[in-house]
Amino acid sequence: DNEAGTKFEGVLSAGFYLTQIGDFLHSLTVGSKGQILLLEPDGLLVATSTGEVPFDSSDQKDLVKNVTTQHRRLLANQSRNPLTAATAKLLLQKYPALPQIKQPQLLQLSLSGVSYFVEVTPTGGEANWFLVVVLPTSEFMGEIQSNLDRTLMLCGLTLVAAVSIGIWTSQRIGRSLLVLA
Repeated sequence: DNEAGTKFEGVLSAGFYLTQIGDFLHSLTVGSKGQILLLEPDGLLVATSTGEVPFDSSDQKDLVKNVTTQHRRLLANQSRNPLTAATAKLLLQKYPALPQIKQPQLLQLSLSGVSYFVEVTPTGGEANWFLVVVLPTSEFMGEIQSNLDRTLMLCGLTLVAAVSIGIWTSQRIGRSLLVLA
């Protein structure tokens, strides 16, 4: 019992494994070649939409390091996924201290001849993670390009229609003037 006279019933806890967060990100659709990453302020990988486990699974010489998770966390720039590693390297190059990012930032990345848009957003709150969305410019610009193509086609058809109507009208007026003369 406490001072208010109510009886203590229990404790409710909510916890997630990092792999569960990764599973959630993996279920999201970010185009065919896009990615979502969650990073800690020190550059450690929290989760990724690629399904990569945020732990270093290689054998360590020090046996204690093989079983402790603290030493097994994976730095994002050491990821086995080339896009994840390149994105992390770009972020750390542009912002050596990730906590200095206070507002969403837009960057561009080029990897193997493919250009990507990178958006970094601090989540704030207790977790203080950074949400990174990486999207190929071709996927982002694809819809814009198809709309541009459609617009140009409609403009061309309008031009042809206007010229045709103009020629038809001038011929009709010309014939009417010849009849009057």
